[in-house]
Amino acid sequence: LALRPSLYQLSVGDVSQQDIQAPISITYVSSFLTEQAKTEAANAVLPVYLQADPAIARKRIEQLRVALIFINIIRDDEYATGENKQQDLLELKEIRLSPEFASEILALSAARWETVQQESLRVLEQVMRSSIREDRVEDARRQIPTLISFSLPEDQALVVEQIVTPFVVPNSLLSSEMTAAAKQTAVESVIPVKRSYSAGEIIIRRGQIINDVTWEALQQFGLIQPASQKRDLPAA
Repeated sequence: LALRPSLYQLSVGDVSQQDIQAPISITYVSSFLTEQAKTEAANAVLPVYLQADPAIARKRIEQLRVALIFINIIRDDEYATGENKQQDLLELKEIRLSPEFASEILALSAARWETVQQESLRVLEQVMRSSIREDRVEDARRQIPTLISFSLPEDQALVVEQIVTPFVVPNSLLSSEMTAAAKQTAVESVIPVKRSYSAGEIIIRRGQIINDVTWEALQQFGLIQPASQKRDLPAA
């Protein structure tokens, strides 16, 4: 008669006190490894972003127009001193100008300032046509100098860059629903992970710690004594 295999009072994290062998050959689906594979598949899915929202671009362009109108009011104020005008420019909320650029804007002739305004609006529209994710804003802002017309003098080009930069914001928003759907698809595509043991093969050696995988194997072989059958040791 075949001998009934010994049962072991072991839990995950315990140290095996002996070598434990597979009593029979077996192949089974590992729930633990399958779930682990599903988690890894889900984590490997990149966030899904929506297409660039033109409404965001239009809003930022309109905000730039308002800021430029305010700068025009400051430049044309006949009753303010140069120092007052510069201070007013430095207090703009949307555009954080340095004192140097504030002075540059005030020093520009009406014609050159008009050119700077039109170029600023054109460049912002160009930048915002591309999809800008929340983690790619700085990349988009670094593209601004390459979009400014080469016909513009360098000092004016720098003013355009200073004006446009703060208006560049994310316009391609993260879609939680599409990302979740992509993760679900990845999880569902995972093939169940199987494990096999041959009769007599070592499941765990003496001195090794029982982990989730070996614990699952021991359970598959029916080598773990159920908790209801465990008896507390008598008190010393």
